[in-house]
Amino acid sequence: TQSTWGHKSIFAHDDSVTCVRFVPQTHYIFSAGKDGLIKQWDADKFQLVQILRGHFKCVIWCLAVGLNSDTLVSCGADKSIRLWRRTMEPLILEEENELEKERDFEQELNQTVTNDQPILPDQSIDVGLASRKNFETIKSAEKIMEAIEMIEQCNSGEKVPILQALNISGSQNLLDTLSKVKSVELEQSLIVLPFSYVSSLFTECGHFITKGLKIELIAKIVIFLVKLHYHRILANDKLAKEVREIKDKLQAKISELSDNI
Repeated sequence: TQSTWGHKSIFAHDDSVTCVRFVPQTHYIFSAGKDGLIKQWDADKFQLVQILRGHFKCVIWCLAVGLNSDTLVSCGADKSIRLWRRTMEPLILEEENELEKERDFEQELNQTVTNDQPILPDQSIDVGLASRKNFETIKSAEKIMEAIEMIEQCNSGEKVPILQALNISGSQNLLDTLSKVKSVELEQSLIVLPFSYVSSLFTECGHFITKGLKIELIAKIVIFLVKLHYHRILANDKLAKEVREIKDKLQAKISELSDNI
């Protein structure tokens, strides 16, 4: 009989994964990537065990695990071959996770201080604005939320008096609202926007692209939202599929516009 194959996925590295190796006779695997990190994983639990840092912030090209599972060899773009040996020191996952969180926090804090820019969330972390959240940002985000809520009301068959008075559709109202947000406030307003509104905004952006409306503005919004919520999008199959379709539409529309120039 033939067997079928299922799969699970792990978001393993911040850049491309270059190599994966199983530890012989175990359920552990090592992965390496262009982010310069080697990571050990529990393949049964899909859990990160530890991170090995040795190559100097460069691409790690290859890994090899010894037959006795006590050694690991890595090579990278820093022109070095590194030999790792397993020690008898016990590894406590909770402590390792806490240390990793501390490193991430310090890195994000340093980035904020250096660039004076808000940090994009590391996928599972909800971001709030720190120093640059201001009245205009919140006001713009609230207007976007209201416009999305009006579309949902229209879709459910409800009448929206303000749209009837203006004689426009909910989608047109949202596009007008997005267009009126100052360029310097747009990204901050999107950060403030709760994730529960993001899916509806992606859907409407897809419609705007199909109709060829405000392509430059919509492209900016879509790209920023993907960067902002990358991991959450990947974790939602339906939303991930929709975003891929939007990307294809956007590329086709940009190509079409380029041909017309």
